[in-house]
Amino acid sequence: MTTREKLLHPATFIALIALFIALGGVGYAATKIGTNQLKNSAVTNKKLANNSVTTRKIRAGAVRNGDLGNNSISTQKIQPGSIITSDLAAGSVLNGNLGNLAVTGAKIANETIGTQKLENGSVASDKIGTGAVIASKLGANSVTTPAIAPDSVTAAQIVNGQVVEGNGELLSIENTLGNGASNATLLTFPGLGVLQADCAAGVATVEFANLSGTSIDVRQWGVVNGAPDTPVVVSSNPANGGVIQQGSAPNGIMGITWMASFGGPTDVNVATINTSTKNLGGTSCVISAQATYTS
Repeated sequence: MTTREKLLHPATFIALIALFIALGGVGYAATKIGTNQLKNSAVTNKKLANNSVTTRKIRAGAVRNGDLGNNSISTQKIQPGSIITSDLAAGSVLNGNLGNLAVTGAKIANETIGTQKLENGSVASDKIGTGAVIASKLGANSVTTPAIAPDSVTAAQIVNGQVVEGNGELLSIENTLGNGASNATLLTFPGLGVLQADCAAGVATVEFANLSGTSIDVRQWGVVNGAPDTPVVVSSNPANGGVIQQGSAPNGIMGITWMASFGGPTDVNVATINTSTKNLGGTSCVISAQATYTS
């Protein structure tokens, strides 16, 4: 065999070099490919393994609202106390989102609950403070007899002239007349007449003037003080404009009850008047009267 025949064939040599480069290139790529060797956008979604992107690989602030799927944030993912008022859309908190007893008094602004917000019958008596309901808060005719406690209305709560049976009036007066007073009006009974008085030297004269427009019945009874006392029982029927008198002579002291009336079965005007007089040393007369009047 010659020397030439022992050397590798050129084609075989080239093949061996190519194999070496190929093997060496794979080993180089496996150990030397880094970030700089990747083209921009070279790694696509399909190239990422499931669950391969961990929290530490996400840059702070990199995940934005558009990156979140609808309904992707559940209650467990929200940190307690992290949602503040400015994060809530106007009108986003509905009645169904409030827990029972969640709204306390401190959360209700003053004067925000109007009448229309209260359910009928919802304010019970134990919810009303003592003394909280004043007279101006009561509707007309709202306090009925069953709502008044027994013995709770005393004389101090009753205005003079207000307690009379039926449709009547209670009237009273005490008046001091100076000497020379004449036809001084004491009490007026509309549609019936006027109780009036004169005073002369401390001696009073009490009168009932008929102003009814028709004749009336007048009765008076009582005692004129003196030595001895003089009983009085008088009946009369003065015409319209007529005046019935009762004097207290000689000492100016008397007690007389008057009754004046007229009308039919369905239209009756009746006044019952208790009167008394006193002499103040001849300088003036004191006259007291109390009456009930029904018309």
